[in-house]
Amino acid sequence: MNPLKRTGMLSLALTTGLMAGQALAEFKVVGYFPTWQGDVNSIPYDKVTHINYSFALPTASGGLQPLEGGTQRLSALVQQAHAAGVKVQIAVGGWNDGDDSAFAALSANSSARATFIQNIMNMVDQYGLDGVDLDWEYPEAGAEANNFKVLMRELGEALHAKGKILTAAVTATDFPGSIDADVISSVDFLNLMVYDLGYPHSTYEHAQSALSHWKFNEGLPQEKAVLGVPFYSHKDWVAYKDVIARYGASAAQRDDAGGLDYNGQPTIRAKAELALAEAGGVMFWEISQDTHDDTSLMKTIWDVVSGSTDPTDPTDPTDPTDPTDPIRLIRLIRLIRAPAMWPFGALLRFTPRA
Repeated sequence: MNPLKRTGMLSLALTTGLMAGQALAEFKVVGYFPTWQGDVNSIPYDKVTHINYSFALPTASGGLQPLEGGTQRLSALVQQAHAAGVKVQIAVGGWNDGDDSAFAALSANSSARATFIQNIMNMVDQYGLDGVDLDWEYPEAGAEANNFKVLMRELGEALHAKGKILTAAVTATDFPGSIDADVISSVDFLNLMVYDLGYPHSTYEHAQSALSHWKFNEGLPQEKAVLGVPFYSHKDWVAYKDVIARYGASAAQRDDAGGLDYNGQPTIRAKAELALAEAGGVMFWEISQDTHDDTSLMKTIWDVVSGSTDPTDPTDPTDPTDPTDPIRLIRLIRLIRAPAMWPFGALLRFTPRA
């Protein structure tokens, strides 16, 4: 780009950049990591801000089942993550073959709720965890939704009193009646599971629609919206790394191979840019499904968030993005942060951490 053109963009970039700076500094990159697979030593800790260890399973009386994979695995994860400045939360619940009866029972009983919260807090203290991600799939409208609201409020109060965080995993569009303003106020952020939505199961348009729904229909603040993306094909449940192993590195540049529906690097990159503009973070299921080379989706996300990729020239007439589009604004900020624009870029540099 012509240096004069760059200079002419400084006024807009600095003004908008300073306003966006705080939001960018708090941008979250959240990876789920399962108890049953993956090597804690192979996690790229430099490409996440939060890891949700998945899952602890509740009992109907408020207890917690023994962790699959054992407790030493969790301890090792926390030690390595904290050494890298990464937060670790325990994710509680999950799909669990569609059985949410334990959540339904414990949330309906004040004594069981208290027991559950105490057990959670004991676990947080014992392993030095940074918080809890509650993944009840899914409270029904009515009594369950009301009980969920009470559970989230009480758990949030206990965690926040100790400087810990509370998050929850939710559907792309609110499961009928389960989330309201009280739940939103109780959490630090929500992980929007924008996947498993048909075939193909997680498009860019799905991401746009989900963020719009949660903002305008549910009143979710931008900084509390974390956009979820998949590291797998919904068809046949094939991990992204296995897609690449089967069909080669070129499969990373598209969203289908052999009839499988997944997100390749271009779609993940576009979603990360969308999240930078309209959300408070990116989340993915899950870390062990990624590759460890140039086809890595974690690397793709982190390169976008950290500004390591070559930013699109927002003044390029061949760029179809509207000049008022927030994604173009993010690209502009990233451009001005580039080393060639030092010292102006120093004002807009950030390290993505919560």
